[in-house]
Amino acid sequence: MIFKSIWRYQTIQFGESLGDLKEITQVFDAAMPADGSQIRLLLDNRFNQGRMAIGSITVSTGSETASLTLNGSEEITLKPGETVYTDSVSLAVRAGERLQVRIHFREASGIQGLCQTWAARSWKTAFLGKGGNPVNGTDLFPWLRQDVHKPTVAAGLSQIDLLTDESVRTIAMFGDSITHMSYYSDALLERILAEHKGKAVTVNAGIGGNRLCHDASSSPDLGIHSSVFGNAGYRRFKQDLFGTMQPDTILMLEGINDITHPFQYGRPDQVPSAEEFCGHYAEVIGCAHRHGARILIGTIMPENVFAGETWFEDSERLRKEINGWIRTQELSDGVIDFEAVAASPSGSLKDGFHLDDLHPNEAGGREMAAAVPLSKLLEPLS
Repeated sequence: MIFKSIWRYQTIQFGESLGDLKEITQVFDAAMPADGSQIRLLLDNRFNQGRMAIGSITVSTGSETASLTLNGSEEITLKPGETVYTDSVSLAVRAGERLQVRIHFREASGIQGLCQTWAARSWKTAFLGKGGNPVNGTDLFPWLRQDVHKPTVAAGLSQIDLLTDESVRTIAMFGDSITHMSYYSDALLERILAEHKGKAVTVNAGIGGNRLCHDASSSPDLGIHSSVFGNAGYRRFKQDLFGTMQPDTILMLEGINDITHPFQYGRPDQVPSAEEFCGHYAEVIGCAHRHGARILIGTIMPENVFAGETWFEDSERLRKEINGWIRTQELSDGVIDFEAVAASPSGSLKDGFHLDDLHPNEAGGREMAAAVPLSKLLEPLS
């Protein structure tokens, strides 16, 4: 038996205060991908300005509830910048059932970091005030009103570990908003539960706006700090995937922002050459292999958002050149041709696949998940 990360999302650093939590209970609900007997949480106050004072944490399945502690105490306080594992607690978990985590925040001030999902199928949250009255997340974090796709957020929590069998495979999904929004990752977990229940877990390491080759672009038009898009993928790869877990297989899809952000934000000096882009991909593939993980990489899907821009043809030319390398390279352990899944006969994103000419919707996420070779992911590592 071994502790495996059965739920993990990137805590996104917004770079400005989003709100405070005082006498608020966060009710977190997630699908369990594997059987297990003990639970522990990774509490996360890394990016927040103030302390995080937690009065209690409970975890429950349909038939059992347990309280979590830190060094034996139910009251937990994290300093700004601190992350900490709770003590583990015995709790019988079965693949396919839901786990509920209730965190009562006595006080959490200056919150600048949140986990986000847009699909909200594999996990979701609700917030309760005094007396158990529901509170809207957008009232707690008004910045969320700016996102037309209405994300669901979680505060103070970035990872759930389960004591489970070593043979359960850990699949980490790494990339940008197409991964981060979770329509693709949720659909993959649902497919695994339907076809190989209890055999694999998925974790999401996507960051919206992330690029492979360059750190975050500033985005003043969106009213957010540049750090929200994260460090360059090749820089964050090792830390975000091998810091608190050990994935067996990595599914990587990244690159659309590398070939659009430099034009969009007036930084033509940051347009990567195909050689630069593929060189950084070779770096992350090598990193995965050095850490004992296999890695499959995906072709970059088309986008229709910028089809009318003067630079669109240059961007498309680069995308196709990079995709040609992805399809023919022999460094990775496999290729998933997401472009073939997503593209219409004209080469743009096909109708019914996307939310906004860029991001897959629920149907698109299912098509992407259907293209993933599960048998390859479940093979023992050589």
